[in-house]
Amino acid sequence: MSKLLVIPPKFTALLSVAGSSLIMWDILCSKPRKTDKMSKLILLGLSVGDIMSSFFVHFLGSWMAPPSSGAYGASGTIATCTIQGFIGKWFAGTANYYNVSLSIVFLLMVRYKWTEKDLKTWKAQLFLLYLPPILNLILSIYPLIDNGYNFGGLNNCFIQSVPLNCKSRGVDCERGEH
Repeated sequence: MSKLLVIPPKFTALLSVAGSSLIMWDILCSKPRKTDKMSKLILLGLSVGDIMSSFFVHFLGSWMAPPSSGAYGASGTIATCTIQGFIGKWFAGTANYYNVSLSIVFLLMVRYKWTEKDLKTWKAQLFLLYLPPILNLILSIYPLIDNGYNFGGLNNCFIQSVPLNCKSRGVDCERGEH
């Protein structure tokens, strides 16, 4: 495994963690305004998702993979690889969904003149705030049950079978027969 695929993501992950941490600090320390509560809550959730996925997937990277994977710097176990894959799937998916939620909030506020009061309905809060982490947690559980979180061949553990692409090659899969 090339060092070029493993080392640079560690630096960019730290930059992402730092940026999202500063966003969280700004949100939590600034005086709340009535006009932007929902967008700040969504941005807070997006930042948490980004911090978790950047740290566990990109910074820890191949360190979480078992040495048998052949990845550069691999020093983990199957369990650490599974943890990395699960956290990566859950939080990266959550951050992506929150990004969509933020876009929807801005569309509703700018184009359709929704107010903060309109966004406080239980339906809006359910779909924009609560659904992202819950849905992605549910979507992250099946590969966990299937033993589907394994080293992906590049620089981290994610949804992958062992040996790599075993089904498409006609080989019996040891783990992750998704």
